[in-house]
Amino acid sequence: ETGKVTYDTPGVFGGTATVGVTVNKNSNKIYESDELIHNSNRIAGADITYTSRTVALASEMEVLYGVAATEGDDYIIGPDDIPEHWAVGWARKESDGSMTCIWFLWTEPSKGDESDETATDTQTSNPESYTFSASSSPEMREDGKPQMKRVKKVKDAAEAKTFFASVLPTA
Repeated sequence: ETGKVTYDTPGVFGGTATVGVTVNKNSNKIYESDELIHNSNRIAGADITYTSRTVALASEMEVLYGVAATEGDDYIIGPDDIPEHWAVGWARKESDGSMTCIWFLWTEPSKGDESDETATDTQTSNPESYTFSASSSPEMREDGKPQMKRVKKVKDAAEAKTFFASVLPTA
């Protein structure tokens, strides 16, 4: 064991999506004689909300529960079937045609509430919502400080693909 975090081969989770990030801050205020003498707002983590209609059932089962299908696409999920951590990333297309690649290195996935309409023959599909709660990776940056997120601006989709393929160390 090297002590380094490694990842499996990156894959696609869904397709077209809406992604929102809520930053969680850890506020630290110190007062002396009723006067604020120190105030720091450090980023403690982030909640990445991913909403999509295109996440395949097999991808959802693997990411959220760590289970593969038994014969006939039958998934048997238990209360302890949750993978420990995932890296999550996406690319945002900019107005000049370039792309900003965003990659959170250490997250825990969960699914939003489910809602299905089964009363009629025509099913309306609501977008599924997934939350990836990000925190600091156990690995440190070269300067010895914690790392949580990588961001890189690239010129096009080909460079984005290269970035995403190279950013995670695999075993």
